[in-house]
Amino acid sequence: MLSEKEINHLTKLARIELTAEEKRQFKKQIPEILSFVSKLKKVNLIHKDNVDKNTDNYIKLLRPDEVINCSPKIIESMLKQAPLRQGNFIKIKDD
Repeated sequence: MLSEKEINHLTKLARIELTAEEKRQFKKQIPEILSFVSKLKKVNLIHKDNVDKNTDNYIKLLRPDEVINCSPKIIESMLKQAPLRQGNFIKIKDD
């Protein structure tokens, strides 16, 4: 199980704030998440033909990209939460 210090470090990396109750919940859930990721690492992707055949089915489930107008107040609120910003965009990497 993760320590309080490790939980705080993870929340800082994810840039999320959790209440004490949410941290207790997260502390219980993270081993399950890591276990699942560990199982995913074992998936055999050598036979790419199987993956390629199934990819089309998943693509059909995706929605098309659509521009949705937001109020300037909502946009500014979201941009203020980003660590880096360039104009009206969230900047991913500082060059």
